[in-house]
Amino acid sequence: MYITIYRKPTHTDRYLNYTESRHHHRVLTGTIECLKHRAKSICHQELLNNEMNHLVSIFKKNSFQKKVLTKINKRKEKIENSIWIIPYIKGISEKIERKCRQFNIIVIFKYKNNIRKSLMNVKTKHDINERVGVVYRIPCSQCNYCYTGRTLSTRIKEHKYAITTGNMNNALARHAWEAGHIPKWSDSKVLAFEQEHQKKDHIGNYSNQVYTTTYSES
Repeated sequence: MYITIYRKPTHTDRYLNYTESRHHHRVLTGTIECLKHRAKSICHQELLNNEMNHLVSIFKKNSFQKKVLTKINKRKEKIENSIWIIPYIKGISEKIERKCRQFNIIVIFKYKNNIRKSLMNVKTKHDINERVGVVYRIPCSQCNYCYTGRTLSTRIKEHKYAITTGNMNNALARHAWEAGHIPKWSDSKVLAFEQEHQKKDHIGNYSNQVYTTTYSES
């Protein structure tokens, strides 16, 4: 059984255009080397020449110069010690690459902006006040009292209800009723994000170290 490269009927042989592309020349020549390596890795020896000739015709369609193809074809495959991936900055990245070449290091340029980053944002952003597993602070508007607790959005609603109903089991409501003070809801602030095993430690740390007059309730 002979194996070769399969291309879908809809395949257009369209790659980066050598004369029109604004990519670094290593990216362009890397396309040739990648397809050349694929052909040698997959194709049966008797079909390899056909695939290589097809690649030559493909790159000619994409405006690759004959001297570029000849140079890459003569290039010997090397085993490099390491690979560095760095952001591409015109005029600087080339100098780094030349220096690394002396130490047998391959440098790959990474582009910060691409179509995928521009069009896709798969991670949903949540309001910080809606997040659970946080340590938060609610200050008093008339004294140095601060309340420290967890899960900001849910607890604020509970605190407001406790103050309205006069629930003395709630530390913040108890302070409001006993001192006649009003919590400064607008200055409520998330102090830290916590893991499950850190919840009690975080509240203790912020109660004891950050605020001298702070009461917390689990």
